[in-house]
Amino acid sequence: MAIDKGLKKELAKKKYEYYALKPCKDDKQIEKDIKRTLIPPISNPDLREAFYDSIRRVLLAFSNFNSSIGYVQGMNIIASCLLFNISNKDFTNIRMYEADAFYLLAALMERYQIGTCYINDMKRIFELSKKLETLLEEKLPTLFKHINNEEVNSLVLHFCLLLKSILLTGFAHHAYRIDWQSA
Repeated sequence: MAIDKGLKKELAKKKYEYYALKPCKDDKQIEKDIKRTLIPPISNPDLREAFYDSIRRVLLAFSNFNSSIGYVQGMNIIASCLLFNISNKDFTNIRMYEADAFYLLAALMERYQIGTCYINDMKRIFELSKKLETLLEEKLPTLFKHINNEEVNSLVLHFCLLLKSILLTGFAHHAYRIDWQSA
């Protein structure tokens, strides 16, 4: 017997709500980071608070859903970007987009293995950094040679990755402002 799409979506939403309302081991850290999350400029204070509440529930749901990763700093930014883009600036109904944002966050963390970068020992970051060095050596040998001649070690490359991440995060939030102003 085939389940229609409407029923599947309703079941998925109920599963999301189960995880979002369940007590969470990371709730204190999530709460700390929520108010530090840069969101699109929403002039109505009630809608702004609703947006923060939605981010909170998405993060609580993910932390409960995948306790091996849980919540770590940085996920709040991803959740904010997902909610903003899914909602298409429909902030009055932001709650109806939460389940979709949750499932996208889970897909990013699991299917695309972004979640492995968040595990506390940072092993995956170092693996990816090593791959970056290998690709640099293969594809841009002159730059790789220059980096080695200058005795830039992989720690500096890791720092550059971190800096890139910070800059991209800033760019994403700057895009909020540009997009919001053009509306």
